[in-house]
Amino acid sequence: MANEIKGRIIGAWMLQQEFRSPWKKVIIPLFLSFDDTNNLVSRGYGDNSVSRLNYSLSDKNLKLGDKINSEIEAITQKKLVLKINYEEYNYYRLFEKPTQPDPNKLRMQLIKNKWSIGDNTYVFTNDPMLNNNNSFELIECRDGKKYFGSYFIDTFKNNLLLVLLVDGKYMEMVFKVVDNQGSVLKLETASGKISELIQEGIS
Repeated sequence: MANEIKGRIIGAWMLQQEFRSPWKKVIIPLFLSFDDTNNLVSRGYGDNSVSRLNYSLSDKNLKLGDKINSEIEAITQKKLVLKINYEEYNYYRLFEKPTQPDPNKLRMQLIKNKWSIGDNTYVFTNDPMLNNNNSFELIECRDGKKYFGSYFIDTFKNNLLLVLLVDGKYMEMVFKVVDNQGSVLKLETASGKISELIQEGIS
């Protein structure tokens, strides 16, 4: 059983963020990357969050380093479900892209315009968040009200990532930028759900 799981688990995985009560929040890695020598790269946001650990498998029990004990609820070629402290976390296969994207180029594109997803409008500012030069202030307009938050542009395995955190929402929204047509950015969650971030004023 462990050998069969190991054959499927090797490679990179990205967590599908889902709402959880802020009182029960468990900090787990956004990315996991397993190799065939029982080494693991665990990563959150940005290269400063990288940890290099060992992992071990015993039947369906998966131990990540010394601190995270989990049970593998399900594993396929595309999806890995881990159970940690009675909560399930869904990871999806992340493939490495051939070329390294330029996060700064995307940020310059975003700050020059207003953008919308559905009925929500976003203003990406050039103002860094206090004590964090990699995260910038974000304004979201929904239902006629303004909400403030932050955005962060990241890369992993040459995937370009846009991370949004807005007041009143208890989870980060993490998207892969899968297509950039200038006035339209096609965004994809880890589970494959597609949204379009559209530049306002373009018809």
